[in-house]
Amino acid sequence: MKLKRRTIVIISGSAVLLAILLLVGIFVVAPAIAASQNTTTHTTTETTTPTASPTPKKPSLLKALKPYVPAITGQLAQGLHLTPQQLTADLQSGQTLSQIATTQKVSATQLQTLENSAVQNALTQAVTAGSLTRQQASLIMKHLTKNPQLLNHLLTPHKKK
Repeated sequence: MKLKRRTIVIISGSAVLLAILLLVGIFVVAPAIAASQNTTTHTTTETTTPTASPTPKKPSLLKALKPYVPAITGQLAQGLHLTPQQLTADLQSGQTLSQIATTQKVSATQLQTLENSAVQNALTQAVTAGSLTRQQASLIMKHLTKNPQLLNHLLTPHKKK
């Protein structure tokens, strides 16, 4: 009798352990495998896409921010203790935001926070207005974070020739 009971407990325990392993496999391992396969495919797609047309997409996305340049300029000017007109004049004279910040005794970290906040506010407005998708806004934010000189370019008024 004890042997049968022991066998039943071992079989039951094995069945429960097998069920737990099966559930872990389904809910933890399978999504991880699927995610790694999607990442691989996504990486391949990303590698192919930038080669195809990186130049047209980025400027056109940045052009979507043009209507928000006055708001970005205003917010940056306020954080730099300048008027928007003073900031624009400084940029037109060839100074960078970094140089202006140094002159105004604003640290690089403060400037970066200020730039991120101003651009993020503009992107939020653009998404709300339907000018951009969230994905496009995220792409612009990443692009401007990696290439801060683009913000200088975006904010500097260019005379048409």
